Amino acid sequence: MAKRNRDTEKEEVKPAGITTGKLLMILIPVMLLSIAASGGITYYMMSNMEPSSAEAEAEAPDVVENPDPIYIQVGKILVNVDYQGDIRYIQGDVQLMFHHQESADIAERDMPVIVNELNTLFARQAFGEMRSVEGKEKLRLSSRAAINRVLKFPDGAGVQEVYFTSFNLQ
Repeated sequence: MAKRNRDTEKEEVKPAGITTGKLLMILIPVMLLSIAASGGITYYMMSNMEPSSAEAEAEAPDVVENPDPIYIQVGKILVNVDYQGDIRYIQGDVQLMFHHQESADIAERDMPVIVNELNTLFARQAFGEMRSVEGKEKLRLSSRAAINRVLKFPDGAGVQEVYFTSFNLQ
């Protein structure tokens, strides 16, 4: 009988299954896919989250809007104007409307400037024009523009409306 050679027996016996090279070829793509999937899920979850309260406060504008209007009484404006050689009077009781408390505080502080500007503006009006609704509306709009200009309010932050709660011509 033939003698077995132990060296040949060892060479012939090869392990059945996966080698290290095949294992690496499978594990590397699986690991890359799992990293990409976890990154995608994290991005999706973070993009759908609402900002935290600290981030929301940082994004909030400096000027806080008050949904309720704030009214400030200017008082009576009484000026005399020349109309066809006679002295006539224009009298108006004026109120200002604001939506920003900061702007209302500035207007209260600078009320003498506002009264002076309105006195000058009323005195420049033609008495005949003030007898029509269009003339009064034009004066109201020009009053708002003049107050915002003299107090240097930016657009939208100053006086929102000027109201004449009484308006008399004599």
